[in-house]
Amino acid sequence: MSPTKLLLALCLIASFNLQGQSGSSLDLKWEPKLSFTAKLSPRWTYNLQVMGLQFFENTDPLEESPNVERIDFRGYLSYRFLRGAKLTGGYMYRKTNPLELESGFEHRLSAFYSFQSYAQAWRLAHRFITEMRFRPTINEGRLRYRFSGDIPLQGEKLDVGELYFLSSDELVMSIGEDYLLVENRFAASLGWQISKTFKVELGGEFRLRNPQSPNALHIVTNCYINL
Repeated sequence: MSPTKLLLALCLIASFNLQGQSGSSLDLKWEPKLSFTAKLSPRWTYNLQVMGLQFFENTDPLEESPNVERIDFRGYLSYRFLRGAKLTGGYMYRKTNPLELESGFEHRLSAFYSFQSYAQAWRLAHRFITEMRFRPTINEGRLRYRFSGDIPLQGEKLDVGELYFLSSDELVMSIGEDYLLVENRFAASLGWQISKTFKVELGGEFRLRNPQSPNALHIVTNCYINL
């Protein structure tokens, strides 16, 4: 199967999931991200991120503005050891309900293995992640796999000032002491390469969760600075 057909198949699967879940509740949220990446050497790079998550609608009738669910601060160090392959280690600090008097927090450690290849104009990437989440009430391990692809929309190669399309599908498995939860995340975005070091993306990510939890649609806005 060609990369184009594979990504279209993922889109169809996600649309069927949306139709199948039309009767269940759906949380609509905004997820902005600012990412900064720089090289330490030809093989080593580091990445810093600030991310947020906010409901579009107010979930608390006593509040006048929509709820801010969380703010994340992330840092990663990556080593490229083969052509297109990379190992990454990272740490995240999450502040949940940061505007509330009783806010929470989370520490997270992550290890990534990723590799990419090209099929005509498509750039395809596979990413495997193991995570440990440390929270005040419970700790949790997670296994994640993501397949993604992006393609220029104005030629075989992405040039400054041009648009590109990207899509991904990720399976997330959360493992606790007495539970196992599985979540599927399908995302599609439109990107704009504004300069050699700066690009922006706008899109959506649908999260299909277990029947006990509401599904979620995140409107994603990303800004990337790469030096």
